[in-house]
Amino acid sequence: MDIFSEHFKKEHFLTKIDARVKLVVTLALLVMVLSYKGMLFPLVIAAVSLIVCISMRIPLRIMLLRFSQPMFIALVILLLKFFFSGEEIMFSMNLFGMKIAGHKDGLMEGLRITSRIIGGVSLVVALGF
Repeated sequence: MDIFSEHFKKEHFLTKIDARVKLVVTLALLVMVLSYKGMLFPLVIAAVSLIVCISMRIPLRIMLLRFSQPMFIALVILLLKFFFSGEEIMFSMNLFGMKIAGHKDGLMEGLRITSRIIGGVSLVVALGF
């Protein structure tokens, strides 16, 4: 069970911050990420969270394990929105006698939802240490 141990958790700048402050900041940023209408802010939060994880020297394997399930869910949502939601068709093709169409507005909506998932998960992963 070495993959679940936190032997890498040593003294870093987040351990010196009070847990209540981290909790309030995390909840406030999470509400902001989930309520943002675009894609930019959640992706900026994800990038900052990734930088924080790298600065805390969290192993890549641990980060990938914590991100794998939410990323799979985000990918499924993106594909469902792309193929089954929207009006403006980007492309269509016949596959085994079935017409499959990818929608531009469904793709954009899926990307917005996916960016919120990535931003929220990365925020909780980074500030959870």
